Amino acid sequence: MTEYEQITQLVTLLNGEWNADNVAKPDIEDITDESKESVIDLRQADKCLLYEVSYSEEWADLNCYGLRVEGIYSIDIRTIVGRTRLKDLFNEVKRILIANRHNPFTGIQHINPQARRDLSDRRKKIYRYVYDVALVNPYKSST
Repeated sequence: MTEYEQITQLVTLLNGEWNADNVAKPDIEDITDESKESVIDLRQADKCLLYEVSYSEEWADLNCYGLRVEGIYSIDIRTIVGRTRLKDLFNEVKRILIANRHNPFTGIQHINPQARRDLSDRRKKIYRYVYDVALVNPYKSST
């Protein structure tokens, strides 16, 4: 499993599990995808932007029979509506990640939410949380 597959699975998970009854769905995008446009216009829609922070592979044992893959990704949640909307968006993302923490059908063995940072710019009225998440995939045969 490569880092590109992990981030694609995370985007698919958020898109598929989003409950619009809780909060209106934002645009959920992988910003490492070079085919997407690079302008982020919050006047059109709220955004959840995903990107890789780190990626590591670790051998399962000394005989090199498997590989454990871990990627840390940031989910950058942005809105111009207000702090209440930002908190609602964050709570929905958190709900999805916790509900699928050990779901074998996502293709990810373990989802581990790690830290949230408030990077809001109060002068420009851009409300922003960055939420770091570790995705761990099972040991795979190295054949």
